[in-house]
Amino acid sequence: MLNMVKRILILLLLLCNLPVWAAVDSVHTERFSRLAQQLNIRQSKLKQGEYQVRVWEKVALAYGDAQKLYVIDKKRKNVKLMKYTMSWNKQIFKGFTRSKPKQQPDEPFWQEMVQLDLLTLPDKDQIREKIFPKQKPRDYSSRVKVNSDSTVVVTAQKAQGSHLIMGDGVGYIVEVLGKDYFHTYSYSNPLSYAKARPEVDELQKIAVILFKIKGVFGDDPLRY
Repeated sequence: MLNMVKRILILLLLLCNLPVWAAVDSVHTERFSRLAQQLNIRQSKLKQGEYQVRVWEKVALAYGDAQKLYVIDKKRKNVKLMKYTMSWNKQIFKGFTRSKPKQQPDEPFWQEMVQLDLLTLPDKDQIREKIFPKQKPRDYSSRVKVNSDSTVVVTAQKAQGSHLIMGDGVGYIVEVLGKDYFHTYSYSNPLSYAKARPEVDELQKIAVILFKIKGVFGDDPLRY
């Protein structure tokens, strides 16, 4: 009975987390394309080496497809960063506010983003085995020993490894648009997972990317 309750709780956590962890497919792409139009975001004709990067922030238990959007426009030697904060009436889009940083980032900022693989990071589903490594089979057997003084000693192997489940939280979907190029990927709770899995390079990179982008606006990366 206890095991059944645990399974139900884990299932509920996964279901609550599904909107953030769901794979980025054509449905997501079309939905965010419509939302970008509502935000009056237009993709201008891009030349080779020019990009527009959209970083959508989605709080799992909040209404709406996304709560914030950070847009990086890279054209020639110019880099422009804008933030859009959206408001919703349940699932109905109400409006948005647009803000720009006190000082726009420079070319070194963009080069750092490129070095962190902003344009090419894989989706979290492609590195799932790194985030959730397979556990070795456990020995659940126990041994009972009766001593000469009639005392009974029960021994069992100590469980090894750890499980990592994070429900709710915040997820990010990144869309990279370039000349004849489109790439998208998503990460759920990347800051928390980066802390829990320091050995996974991709998690460390997306965490630094978010810190850098939010830092331009003076935003606390841990507040949504």
